[in-house]
Amino acid sequence: MLKTYIIYLLVGGMNTIFGICAYIAFSQIGFNYAIALAFSTFVGVLFNYFTLSKSVFNVSSKQALIKYCLNYLLVYLLSIAMIYLLIRLGFDQNFSGAIVILVMSLLNFYILQKFVFIN
Repeated sequence: MLKTYIIYLLVGGMNTIFGICAYIAFSQIGFNYAIALAFSTFVGVLFNYFTLSKSVFNVSSKQALIKYCLNYLLVYLLSIAMIYLLIRLGFDQNFSGAIVILVMSLLNFYILQKFVFIN
């Protein structure tokens, strides 16, 4: 379990940096936070599924991919709500997105371990 968690942190760190960079890139292109997050989530889901399924959980199947995508839909909806709230509280769109991505990565590990990548 500890080894899996450490590998998840390393791979998740790489995936989180990828997600933040994608979000900021789409945001800097001129998309508002919802569209920037949608695009960064889409490319991030594909990148993350392959890195996590192979190197962390060692489970790769059509069923896991479907559950993984449903998980990310949930994460996306929660992220939109949290970014909206942070912006309403006066925080910058980029800062809000980066903070939410970090917070959601913690929730994501729990969901992936308990509901998505189960042997």
